Amino acid sequence: MSIKTQLKPGSELQGGKYRILSVLGQGGFGITYAAEQVALGRRVALKEFFMEEYCNRDSTTSQVSIGSEGSRETVECFRAKFVKEAKMIAGLDHRNIIRIYDVFEENGTAYYVMEYLSGGSLLDLQRSEERLPEDEALACIRQAASALEYIHSMKINHLDIKPGNILLDGKGRAVLIDFGLSKRYDIEGNQTSTTPVGISHGYAPLEQYKPGGVGTFSPATDIYSLGATLYRLLTGQTPPDADVINDEGFPSNPGYVSGKVWKAMEAAMQPRRKDRPQSIAEFLKILDGTADVRDDDRTDFDSHCGEDSTCLDDGKAKSTQAGGTRNRKPSPAPKPSWRRWAVPAVACLLMAAGVSFFLRPEPVPTTGTLTVGSEPSGASVYADIGDSLTLIGTTPLDVEISRGTHGIVVRKDGYEPYTTDVTIADAAVAVNATLTAKPVEPAMPATTRPTTGTHNGHEWVDLGLSVKWATCNVGALAPSDYGNHYAWGEVQTKSEYLKRNCTTWEKSMGDIAGDPAHDAARYNWGGRWRLPTEAECRELVDNCTWTWTEQGGHKGYRVTSRKNGAGIFLPAAGWRSGSSLHVAGEYGYYWSSSPFESDAQYAYYLRATGGCPGVDWDYRSYGHSVRPVSE
Repeated sequence: MSIKTQLKPGSELQGGKYRILSVLGQGGFGITYAAEQVALGRRVALKEFFMEEYCNRDSTTSQVSIGSEGSRETVECFRAKFVKEAKMIAGLDHRNIIRIYDVFEENGTAYYVMEYLSGGSLLDLQRSEERLPEDEALACIRQAASALEYIHSMKINHLDIKPGNILLDGKGRAVLIDFGLSKRYDIEGNQTSTTPVGISHGYAPLEQYKPGGVGTFSPATDIYSLGATLYRLLTGQTPPDADVINDEGFPSNPGYVSGKVWKAMEAAMQPRRKDRPQSIAEFLKILDGTADVRDDDRTDFDSHCGEDSTCLDDGKAKSTQAGGTRNRKPSPAPKPSWRRWAVPAVACLLMAAGVSFFLRPEPVPTTGTLTVGSEPSGASVYADIGDSLTLIGTTPLDVEISRGTHGIVVRKDGYEPYTTDVTIADAAVAVNATLTAKPVEPAMPATTRPTTGTHNGHEWVDLGLSVKWATCNVGALAPSDYGNHYAWGEVQTKSEYLKRNCTTWEKSMGDIAGDPAHDAARYNWGGRWRLPTEAECRELVDNCTWTWTEQGGHKGYRVTSRKNGAGIFLPAAGWRSGSSLHVAGEYGYYWSSSPFESDAQYAYYLRATGGCPGVDWDYRSYGHSVRPVSE
């Protein structure tokens, strides 16, 4: 990398509006600098179009010239695309997509200015760590998946998802960058540009190697690359090229990745596009373990157990040596065959019959001991954190292992959770946990059983929580109707949901619950109705069972209280940005009254989506649903 090809530190652009600080990186098509937006005192990233093979720079004037006239047409074509890329990204509005502030031409070339992210890329992170902890890797992948789902809703494929193209902002936010290879498609799915397709080996599926292979829109192409990125984060190794997977099959689980996550990667990286998940939502369901993966025409997930291992029911290989791991070369996936599963199945049935004859069922024990991460013996089992486990003993005891704030949490319905106080180093650690049966709560007297009622003309349900929840969204006539969408802190609907017309954008505010000027529930329904706080949203998540279902012709979640059995329905009403409604019927977003503490661009919302209900934060400018609560 020659300094003669780069702008010198201290160089100014746009009449002193921007000042170059340092070089962040350089590729074949451009140079990225750290710069200062002088008037605002804001650090930004500034990308300069500079084709290294064809361009020269005058070290005195900083002017960029083209080496030969024969190259001029090529360079001009790519420069026009560079500017078009900047304008396209600037038109996107998602917290996990890089923000573009400015685009201009100067020095005989083009530039665009974007937000500066201090955390580096996922690739930079991995250079200092051999592999990422599974929960950290999944947090990044889910955010990248959210960005992809957003652009897929607009018929855009990114086509270059890899660790180097996902940056971190230092506050836990993962951001998708570099749309240089992206393609936009028309409503029928046909490409509207003829940009040459680039190849990032290990991350590109087979169709990207073929002429015209991405001529039609398909989320499955980006899903392959997303799965490959997750593979790199969890293993610390570059994924095998697509043709290698096609010839030799998907690699074996090294033993430190949970079974359901390995299955999701394998599903995403199937050689044939039609065999992969066809949407981000489908991929996330596999990742969460809430969807069955087809095994009729996909690689068989149970086929990776070597001669030094045995297999658990979920297809995850288990070492027969305590703490043992395997590092074998990938083997070709066998074709589906009834003999492959029929013979073992019969053998298992015969064994089960013999065991049940000699070990007759005993009453369910009030306690049980579970050891994770050691060789099976007695009443112990081996598995990874997050898997469904069975306690081996006189009576099966299904338990769930998960990471908690203070260590490993062991849970079972009807038993008190047990939390260890250990340091989590890997996906599998030694844990000794004792589960104690919960006391049976007496039945509620008839006079205190869950009731419903109305307030100010709107129905509520008592879920046994700190507040009563409305049965309908604001603007809806029935519980299953979508109702209206509101920007956070606004009380009326509008035709376009944009940052520039959001009245609370970057405005320092406290909690807006009950404020008729900012609370859409209070303004539209009156009385004691208001938006739920962040804490009340978390209370709903933590104390209810969430079941994906359909009601009144709309899909959504049936939320059932574990305290009294009462429930509400939250339709997946999607969200609005610009003039468009996105992912209705798949995702539900419900504003809370609480602003995000660290950034006045965001506010907390209730996430009824993706097989993983929870509380997250989002841009205030987006149009989300409102489900009121009452004291």
